[in-house]
Amino acid sequence: MVGSFGVLLFVLLTVVGLAVREGYLVALGGMGALTMSLSWVWYRLCLEDLSYTREFASNRVFLGEDMMFSANVKNSKPLPLPRVKVDDDFPEGVELVDGVLKRNTKPHLFNLSHSSALAWYETISWKYRLRFKRRGYFRFGPAQMESGDPFGFFTAANRPSTVDHVLVYPRVIPLPELGLPPLRPFGELRSRSWLFKDPAQPVGIRDYQPGDGMKLVDWKATARTQTLKVRELGSSVGHSLAIVLNLDTLGVGW
Repeated sequence: MVGSFGVLLFVLLTVVGLAVREGYLVALGGMGALTMSLSWVWYRLCLEDLSYTREFASNRVFLGEDMMFSANVKNSKPLPLPRVKVDDDFPEGVELVDGVLKRNTKPHLFNLSHSSALAWYETISWKYRLRFKRRGYFRFGPAQMESGDPFGFFTAANRPSTVDHVLVYPRVIPLPELGLPPLRPFGELRSRSWLFKDPAQPVGIRDYQPGDGMKLVDWKATARTQTLKVRELGSSVGHSLAIVLNLDTLGVGW
């Protein structure tokens, strides 16, 4: 809007100068129109061959570990850029150890902003350390780039669709830190508790009592004594621990 008004103003000034035959008005209008034309061409070319990339030390990391991150802006044309601004979308749950993330207008997102000038064929990099506050799947991007002419008449912006992903695994905890008591701290000992029976530890034979399961019947002893006999089992006490990892990432098949 400002650029269009400026072009119209300088053209009108040139026409007035020619009408009244004032050389300084013609010169001023011509220089202004030339400047505006140069600014417009600069504005049209400022985002050409301008790229923004992210470099992660790895796309997988364990919770609690820091990871190096690099943001790169590259100008691959023979046209210097006096100002370049990049706003990159960062997901919630990511901490920039040596930087600052700004609030985003979108929910659950933050902004990593950079602003600099680039010479022709120049690349600028910013390096940070990332720390993830929770496990899960994190998406970075897209980013928005802004630039323009040296005089600030025109501003161009685009939003590249490139995104990057980082997978954060759960934190690895050594088993001693869990504080689980060992199953048999003093070796193989028989427990006095009879709440849990261990079929692998028979301790004797006794007469059948109502409520005994048929699986406990000792048929050889029953045939030998002609009386229904059952096996007497020893008890076992211990903590059972199951570590389960869900690898199903495809969802419901139907």
